[in-house]
Amino acid sequence: MFFYKCVRVEKSAYVKLRFVSPRGPGDILEQRCSSVIPIIYRKIPCLKPLPVMERKRTFINLLLPAVLVKNFEIERTREHVKELMIKAKEGTLEKVDKFWLKELIKKYKARSYEDLLVRLDIVPPGLVIAQAAIESGWGSSRFFCEANNIFGEWDFSLNSTGVKAKDSDVYLKKFDNLLEAVDSYYYNINTGWAYEEFRKARTKSKNSLVLAKYLHRYSQLGPEYVERLIKVIKSNRLDLYDSCSIDDNYIESVTKYRLECFGLRKDNSVAIP
Repeated sequence: MFFYKCVRVEKSAYVKLRFVSPRGPGDILEQRCSSVIPIIYRKIPCLKPLPVMERKRTFINLLLPAVLVKNFEIERTREHVKELMIKAKEGTLEKVDKFWLKELIKKYKARSYEDLLVRLDIVPPGLVIAQAAIESGWGSSRFFCEANNIFGEWDFSLNSTGVKAKDSDVYLKKFDNLLEAVDSYYYNINTGWAYEEFRKARTKSKNSLVLAKYLHRYSQLGPEYVERLIKVIKSNRLDLYDSCSIDDNYIESVTKYRLECFGLRKDNSVAIP
């Protein structure tokens, strides 16, 4: 019997994160759109005391890295899903991959592989920043300052550990860092029934100004919220951030090798030892 080895190569990439607890707004790194350093901030200082323009600039520098990290993660996951979809059609999908896809479909409440790709997608950074700016008053709201809650998300769970709203029994979610807050926002956008039109439009465009029109259900203000959102994007030129990217020095490529040994019989049939 003649033995030989088959080598399966799997390539992936991840972002090397830097977690920072700033002592004040002055510790927030000024970012460059073409090479954003993936700093995830904890215990964020309240930006309310800052002058308006400085507050806006600091707010963007705080949030942009977390948004790009999330988009990077989603893009890599989408690529893997597409690869596995091809294998599923060919009938070569392994059990472990089938289970992983099943769990992902369940998580995103998808009806099929195709629907999963519609839901598992990025959100343009400019749009994310604009929504966060509106919800947190550019980092000046109580919930931003006390709970890293940058999108004003409610917490309806029993025994909530969030922050209680004044004159109300309602709580808002509390996050350890900005990436957690961004994760929660993305899950809401990518699974909520109210954003089905948004997700459909997103398959054709990744432009902040285009997609803002489909977020009328994000707020009780409806069309008025969309007008406000578009105004914030335009007046602050936030759509320019749609093309920003993570510094290549912080992206680590990983190559995994899996060895599979086979035995070849005289009749050319394969035996696995």
